[in-house]
Parts: sequence; structure tokens; C-alpha cells
Amino acid sequence: IKAKIDKSPVGRILLKLVMKTKNRKLGKMVFGKVHKSFGGHLQFMIAGGAALNKEVGHFFYNLGFDILEGFGMTEAAPMITFPRPGRVKIGSTGEALPGLKVEIRDGEIVAKGPSIMKGYYNRPEETAEVIKDGWLHTGDLGHLDKDGFLYITGRKKEIIILPNGKNVNPVEIENKLAGFSPAIKEAGVFLHNEILHAVIHPDLSFLSENGVVDFNQYFRDLVITPFNAEMSSYKRIMQFTLVKSELPRTRLAKLQRFKLAELVEQPESKKSTSEEPETTEYHAIKSFIETQVDMDVLPDHHLVFDISMDSIGKLSLIDYIEKTFGINFNEEQLLKFPSVKKIAEHIQANKLFHKTEEKTSWSGDLKEGQEVILPKTSFLLGPIVKSVRRIFNLFFKYEVKGLENIPEGPCFFAPNHQSKLDAFLVLSYLDKEVLKETYSYAKKDHVNGPIRRYLASRTNIIVMDLTNDLKYSIQKMAEVVKQGKKILIFPEGTRTKTGEMGDFKKTYAILSTELNIPVVPIAISGAYKAMSSGQKRIKRGEKITVEFLPAIYPENLKPEELNDLVKERIMKTVVD
Repeated sequence: IKAKIDKSPVGRILLKLVMKTKNRKLGKMVFGKVHKSFGGHLQFMIAGGAALNKEVGHFFYNLGFDILEGFGMTEAAPMITFPRPGRVKIGSTGEALPGLKVEIRDGEIVAKGPSIMKGYYNRPEETAEVIKDGWLHTGDLGHLDKDGFLYITGRKKEIIILPNGKNVNPVEIENKLAGFSPAIKEAGVFLHNEILHAVIHPDLSFLSENGVVDFNQYFRDLVITPFNAEMSSYKRIMQFTLVKSELPRTRLAKLQRFKLAELVEQPESKKSTSEEPETTEYHAIKSFIETQVDMDVLPDHHLVFDISMDSIGKLSLIDYIEKTFGINFNEEQLLKFPSVKKIAEHIQANKLFHKTEEKTSWSGDLKEGQEVILPKTSFLLGPIVKSVRRIFNLFFKYEVKGLENIPEGPCFFAPNHQSKLDAFLVLSYLDKEVLKETYSYAKKDHVNGPIRRYLASRTNIIVMDLTNDLKYSIQKMAEVVKQGKKILIFPEGTRTKTGEMGDFKKTYAILSTELNIPVVPIAISGAYKAMSSGQKRIKRGEKITVEFLPAIYPENLKPEELNDLVKERIMKTVVD
């Protein structure tokens, strides 16, 4: 249902409004079609058996449905708590049933009343473990709020007892960890070698989109370390393991914690011992991937997790599969395959044909014309940029060099990326005519409000959905330079988190070599130190230098060679 709503720009805006205002009457009115799809008279949605995802609960509740999530067990015949219509708190399992008492003892939920069993038939020892003075000890952990609503936080038997005697609820840590970073799809925590160990299933699409190559370093420096800083010392994650498959769960989606150790202890050599399929589809896919990356591809390799294939590489593979086998993929579908072998098996079962001599090239794709409506250049663009330049000069020792290296006609400006204001650093000293002819790109999710979209449409910013339709976005870039314009593009994709220069994506290099458009490397120095994302305030007086280096013309260069050359010249200038 949400996917259908998200397809419509208007639907997304209305849903965001409903979720923000929490106006259920508005939700029911605006999304009346959703109610009709359920018959038009559905009032209550009952949830039980396993915890209801809060996001799902809030979604349906704000659309005007009453979501009633209860808690119970067979020993209580079977309900213990349940929400009353009109008294619902998403995330809570409601209030105690009439005649029942519910308390929390040592963190455990206990219940007493006429519906509680007298015991297990002919099993007195097991009965004594759960029925004490008439109170049923459920084995579940939770807490009651001031209104008597029950919240379940985990199972008592899952409590981890550390060597120092401290008790840790792993579910609490898992929930916080999963919500801490968009790079985490799911996480499981258990005791391994007497320390807390997290098994993490990363969001590979997020990591790929943000240009992350070294997954372990990213999680160590930018996820686990800051996460631990917010946790009590005995609740900190001391080790972690990244896995490329979903965590083991029961049919009710409950985590099988006892299986996590197997994921940690699986030998890395397992990948190399897997037998290679003898199918032509597998060898075709394997050979093509090896032309995109500098490594030997194995059957169990994942495109991102093991091979670190970037967006352009994945797009080239998608294009190759379509032209060679007649199968259409998008990037999200491609990443769901756990291995190269599984991709090949899917192709073997679903291919429409097999063209053995098919070669993939960007030449044909870039010749496909795409209509591009360029943003209108507002008369305010020049004054805005000049004002920013004055501010830079006020706070920093700001210097721009090499403006004479800007060629006439179309070109790519390719700077390294040190701060949020790098685009202004580059644009602030361009003369009026060059500024009017220069366009920047912004990711769609970075321009997500009406004010930002309006400003983008008046300041030479072209909004692109690089995640869901990279090929279309690249074709649009090609059309812009064909019109004689200049494009400012940051090859790293995202600004540095450590001050070190990241990997350069070769999108601009492909366009440059295919269309014979020069590239102007731009070296930005000092911006990270002066105003990086890790700083709470800017450092006044720091020296910031922006140097436009001599243009590189792509004759006789491959995209990879051009990309390496641009990065090499920027690195040499920044170091020097």
C-alpha cells in the first residue's frame, strides 16, 4: 500500500502531512481508497503472535484504522492485556483485561486473575516454575507506563549475564542499534567469547549509494564507535560481524539468537571452496564482472559486500544482462541476490535469449536523447554567490587560484569534497557569464521540501534520482553538456568524514570520454579542517584554498584512466 502511495508525488506529500500531524480523520479522508480496498467497512486491525513493527502500526493508525495489538499466552486463556478501541498507543499491547492484575517484578511481566491457569496437567514441577502464589510468571520482560499500558521489551530467558554480573537485555540494544544508522537493516546481539558481539546485516543499497568501499572501517568508525559513546559501559558492542544475508528468524519473525554464533564462526575460506557452476550463463556473468573490477570473482561473491562494485559497475552489469539475455533488472532487485551464482541461476531460468557476442557500451545510451528542462537562472544567483564570497573572506583566509584554466564551452568541474559548502567555494569566484552556464547536481532526497525545490529551480541546480534511475540521470547529464553547459560534479559522491580523500566514481569520466568533454580538476584544501561535519563550530582564520587545475582532455584515455588522473592531480595539489 505504501509503495503505491510513494509512486505519486502528491501521495507522498499527503502521507507526510498525515504522518506529521497525526490527524487520523484527515488520513481517513485523504486515503479513502485504502479503506475501500479493504471493503470500506474495516474498523479494527488485530495484531498478535509477534511484535508489530512500529512503523507499520503508525502507518495504518494514522490512516484511520484502529490497530489493536494484544499480549497473552495459552496459560492465560489466552489474553493478558489488550487495547480498548479509542485508547491505543502504538508500541504498547494495551491495558490489563478486566479482572486481571498485571505487575512488573524484577523486570518480568506477571499476571494474576480468574483466567490464569491452575497449572500444567500432571506436571507439578513445571507448574511451580511459572505459578507462584497464584501469579503467572510470563518470562517476558516489560514495563507499565503511568496509564497502565504495557510495553514488552524482551524475553527473560534471553537476558545476557556478563562476566561482571551485569544483566543486559539484548533486544533493547538491538532496537537502538537498528535505529541508530540507516546503514543497518537488522542487528542481533549475543554473548561471544565473554563480550557483547553484534551481528549486523547492512543496507547494501545505502552503502553503495554513499560510496562506502571498506564496510568494516565504516561501521567501526561511523556506526559502532559513536553508538557505544551513547551507551552505558556494560552495554557497549565490543565486536561486530557483518553478514550479507538476513538474520535467522522463526516463521513469526522472532530472532533465533542461538544461531548467531554460527554466522560469526563461519570460515572465510568457505567462499573459495564453493564449486563453480559450469553453465554458460554463470561464466558470461563472471567474465563481464571481472572486466569491471580488478579481482577474481567467485560463485558466492556478493556484488557489493564482496566485490565492492560501484553504481556505474552495477548499471553496466544491468545493461549487459538486458542486452545479452533479455532480462530487465533495477539496482535494488540486483542487490537482493546473495551471490553471483544466484544471479546466473535466475538468468538461466528466465532468459529470453543469449547473444554470445554482445558487448556493452555507453556510446549508444548517450546518443539516446533525453529532454532536459534546465532550471531558470534567477537574477538573485549572482548576488547570492557574491554574498557567500564576502562571508568566506570574513571568516577564513580564502584564496582562489587558476581561474584562467577554465576552458570555453562545456566542461566538467571535478573537485574533491571536504565540506557542506564546497559548491559555494567553487562557484563564488566564477565570473557572471561562466556562473550562468554552470549547473550543479543534487540528489533527490537532499531536495525534499517545497522551499528547497524552489531554490534549486532558481539557482542552476538539477535534481536527479541517482539511486533509482542512474542510467536516465547520466543521459540527462549528457544532454546538459551537449547544450554547451558546464557541470559541477563531486566524484566522491559524498563529503569526507575523516579528511582523507575518498574513491572517485567514474560517472563524469564516462561522459567525458564518450562525448570528448574536458575535465577541470579542482583541489580544495583546508575546508575540512575549517568547517567539517565533525566540528561543532567553524574555525575562524583557517586558510581555505580552491585551485582550478589545467583542464584534462580525454583523447585516447579510458574512463578509468581519466578518473585516476583527475584524482592523482587533485591529491598532489592538496598534499603540496
